[in-house]
Amino acid sequence: MSHLPRTVHTRPSLTARPPQGMLIPGRICSLNLISTAPRIIRTKPFLENVRNRINLMIPKEIDVQIAHVKADCYSAEWLARPDETEHTIQPFPTNGDRFAAAEISKRSSPGVFTRTGFLCQLYAAGFHHKSAAQLKQLGDSVGRERILVFHGTGDHMVEFVHGEMLLRELGGEEGGVTKSFHEGVGHVGPVEIRKEFKDIIRARIDKTENMAAI
Repeated sequence: MSHLPRTVHTRPSLTARPPQGMLIPGRICSLNLISTAPRIIRTKPFLENVRNRINLMIPKEIDVQIAHVKADCYSAEWLARPDETEHTIQPFPTNGDRFAAAEISKRSSPGVFTRTGFLCQLYAAGFHHKSAAQLKQLGDSVGRERILVFHGTGDHMVEFVHGEMLLRELGGEEGGVTKSFHEGVGHVGPVEIRKEFKDIIRARIDKTENMAAI
């Protein structure tokens, strides 16, 4: 992209989730950071944190695995609601049932859900690190008015404190960063509030495409 003329049409809008949320190209039109963190900080007592990390590696029955993923990624309220996704034949009883069916299909498909892939994702999510100084540099480079931080207060995978930290170290609302915090929403906010999320991203793209190049 650095070899192309510097116009809005060569500045893509990037909407990213962890850990990819911290892999930022040099020239973009808008940067929307979704349920991510600059670095993972411990929010639980030390021994509980160690136990949770060990439990990730212990094989479990599929229903136990899915129950844990549900609780980590989605709010209980959303999981219990009637299936909101477009269906081909008929809807599932609840959003949680649809997620469970999709998860079983993924884990039953050869080569789709591998141990190596899981470990790589776990390592990338847990050990990537951006300092406050690096976030300031990111804000300076991209332009804070082009950055949005989206996080749900009910996120149990990347706790809400990380979204607050990311917003603050990028420069905060007072510096021009857009805050999009959502009460009770879990880690996969773009699914839980899908229609609202589409409107949020569409508005961000429209706004930043009309900005002068920096």
